Amino acid sequence: MPQPLLEPVRKESLKDSVVSQIETRILTGAFPPGKKLPTERELALRLGVGRSVVHEAIIELEFKGLVIQRPRHGVVVNDFRENGTLALLTPLFRSLEGPEGKRFLENLLDVRRLFAVGIAKEAAWHRTAEDLQALEEILRLEISTDPGNFHRLAKFDFDFHLRLARISKNIVYPLLLNSFRHLHLELSERFYRDESVLDTVRGFHRDLIEAIAGQDEKSAAEIMEELLEHGRIYLPLEEKKSGRPKRPGRR
Repeated sequence: MPQPLLEPVRKESLKDSVVSQIETRILTGAFPPGKKLPTERELALRLGVGRSVVHEAIIELEFKGLVIQRPRHGVVVNDFRENGTLALLTPLFRSLEGPEGKRFLENLLDVRRLFAVGIAKEAAWHRTAEDLQALEEILRLEISTDPGNFHRLAKFDFDFHLRLARISKNIVYPLLLNSFRHLHLELSERFYRDESVLDTVRGFHRDLIEAIAGQDEKSAAEIMEELLEHGRIYLPLEEKKSGRPKRPGRR
């Protein structure tokens, strides 16, 4: 059987660079809602790229809900708060700073909590022996990972939550979680730079597995709540607390 063709790894494409520049200006208000963007020809000249690159970038920006192409009028900036999609999560996080950035992070964590607790409860109800083995394997990999390998720790953390979403048997949960993938990984890498969180997170994951194995929906939901609150407190962008709250004992 012929092997699938692989393409060489490349740096950020010209189109992605154009998308990033225009996207940032929209999200930070430099291009406000209702503003007409320069023509594709003008943008191409300013950015030093071909018109076809700009055209592809505009299509992607429209897909994200950031702009709309109006016949005979040009490309107009949308209000992303009304028209944006989940594809904006990571660029929004990277664009917003200070109080706005912190407020966005709080909003994100609130939304994450809404479906993460549901995932834990559904996983406890639907889990199989194979599901439990998969969770145990991810936890084993977490425990065996070098504390300084933040990228690997972040990956296993995401894998753990994605596996829970798949165990829930709700087809929408994995789609929602995957829409957070890049942001989850970026925040988790920062989170795991504090090695003091490792044992606590592993403990939460162990307790979650045990609650799910026992089909204890109530305990699974409570443990997920505690896990997310722990993450909220220890994320680097959180305001510093006076003292470090201890995790409530479960044993």
